Amino acid sequence: MNKSKHGIGRIAVYAGVIGAMAVSLVPVTSQPAAAQGASRKIGNFTVSGRFLEVWSAQGSEQSNTYVNGLAITDVRPEISTENGKTYQTQWFERARYEAHPENKAPYDVLLGRLGATLSEGRPSIDPATKQPRNPADAPFVGVDKPGDLSATKLWFPETRHTISGKILEYWNKYGGLSQFGYPLSEQFQEVSATDGKTYTVQYFERNRFELHPEKAAPYEVELGLLGVQQYKATPVAADALPIAPIPNQGTSKTTMVIGSQQEPQDMTVFNNAAITTRILALTDKGLTYRDDNGTPFPEIAWYVPTLENGGAYYVGTGDDRHLVVKYKLRQGIKWSDGSEITSNDALFYFKLVMNPASPVVSRSEYQKLENVDNPDKYTVIYNYRSLNGLKAYYNSLPDKENYGFLKVYIDANKPAGSLVYSEIGGIYPSKALANIPPDKIRTSQFGTTPVGAGAWKVQSWNKGQEMVLVANDQYNLTAPPAIKTIRIKFITDLNQMIAQVKTGDLDMIFSEGFKNIPADKAGIEAAGYKVVSRPAFGWE
Repeated sequence: MNKSKHGIGRIAVYAGVIGAMAVSLVPVTSQPAAAQGASRKIGNFTVSGRFLEVWSAQGSEQSNTYVNGLAITDVRPEISTENGKTYQTQWFERARYEAHPENKAPYDVLLGRLGATLSEGRPSIDPATKQPRNPADAPFVGVDKPGDLSATKLWFPETRHTISGKILEYWNKYGGLSQFGYPLSEQFQEVSATDGKTYTVQYFERNRFELHPEKAAPYEVELGLLGVQQYKATPVAADALPIAPIPNQGTSKTTMVIGSQQEPQDMTVFNNAAITTRILALTDKGLTYRDDNGTPFPEIAWYVPTLENGGAYYVGTGDDRHLVVKYKLRQGIKWSDGSEITSNDALFYFKLVMNPASPVVSRSEYQKLENVDNPDKYTVIYNYRSLNGLKAYYNSLPDKENYGFLKVYIDANKPAGSLVYSEIGGIYPSKALANIPPDKIRTSQFGTTPVGAGAWKVQSWNKGQEMVLVANDQYNLTAPPAIKTIRIKFITDLNQMIAQVKTGDLDMIFSEGFKNIPADKAGIEAAGYKVVSRPAFGWE
């Protein structure tokens, strides 16, 4: 099971050897108290109590459905990525409701800022060029106050955007600022994620308006199905992760001894040897990882971003269209030096990998990226290159011979992509490495005793003999494991390791020493051990 830091497997030695979106603080309209306690089916799910009151606030069935859509989930507990707390939540095609019984009405139901979530990072300006980082994001950059404002054209200094025409008409008709929030963009052309067609759209804090001139009123303006796009990006609680200790299962054994036929050259992610990734799996954590079956799961991130769950999506039109992958980070997770893990650490890793002085084996996956942005402390956004971006980058390369992995997209007339797009996010401790030149990282003290986010850290390393890992007292992603000390003995003789397993001097052998199932499998199992063999995977 040889896997890299960003997603390829981890051994288990633990005990027993959203809202996903920010919520609006603008009150929602209340119905008469007599409606409380009522419930009804809206679509295939029951909506009741205050959620039903809020859904019904527009007055007519047509208007209520227009603004909110049908229910697409039952009421369910959901973790907020803003504060890590759990709230009762219900999703609709165009809205997300979050219950806050600790607040007085009308603030006891808050609306998800679905538009703001989907457009995070898009107003970003490149400080070097003073232009939008991505051409497709130009409509999100604020505009100066126009001189032609009127009753049919408004401008909001809070976001520096205008509203006009049919969109303004519908914005006013169905609730205005209290229902939809401020505009976050100008009107522009965008490909719909629902039907793949191009429409004139405008983003607001809580939704996106789409112009449909081919339809008759009142359907000539529609609200985007942002609830449908985003409801599957559900945060995963840390105690539900594959790396979490098994509940109510303990062990009297607090030390594990592992045999390894190989020894790392250093303990950095730039050393891509199988044994290094084995040990880094114990001492470090990524935004995401893969379990023993090769299935990605989140670690420092709240969820694995995919096209299916809305954590990844395409933006832009024509040759500026490109893939966006967004991570939301858990708050308060610490590196072993006590510093908090933030989006700055993810941005630092990207810049480190792309630095020509870095001892990187391959940076091809990262060269598919146009840029990485961190609009806030716990959000990281990876923008893949559009077809235009690919052409510009490829044409700027002095030596194109080794960049066939980019040319294949250009030849196919497509934007850049990746089989591992949902695991593109890497992360490294920016504070610990701030004063170490990139080309010195592997030979520095960090290379021997790295700062990581795993449950253990390197205490000592007697090269050629043994590495000792001890519990990381700063670890707070999950509950701490029962195993407090891990001794990794470097033994080149495989037969000697097998003999030590049978005598109980070794608890485990890393699989790199075995090209096939051990000949004495029966003897090993008779000594009380389990031989585990899992296929690897790869692609061309």
